[in-house]
Amino acid sequence: MVDTWATVGSCAQIGADVHLAGGVGIGGVLEPLQAAPVVIEDGAFIGSRCIVVEGVRVGAGAVLGAGVVLTGNTPVIDRQWRRAVEHRGRVPAGAIVVPAPRPRVPGRGPTACPAA
Repeated sequence: MVDTWATVGSCAQIGADVHLAGGVGIGGVLEPLQAAPVVIEDGAFIGSRCIVVEGVRVGAGAVLGAGVVLTGNTPVIDRQWRRAVEHRGRVPAGAIVVPAPRPRVPGRGPTACPAA
């Protein structure tokens, strides 16, 4: 299902039974030639106003809460274990991802990132 104002870029791969809620932005691949497409696997739910770009892969049955922004460099943090899951640019199958603050570490980058 593709809801109102959802945008899907060129070469993005959207699986079966995926729900793209209102205002979702799924990036495409125009340049550079070696860039990877965004892949949303079967049964995923992408909440309203989410942005998924730069070759991110969202696993089967995963849920992205409203307002999540994922790029190829965005770490997804497991809140229970307080570490990044898998590697950047991937959301594990069945994960539930919400935008959440992350404890600030002096000398490191931004203090917020999605949490699974």
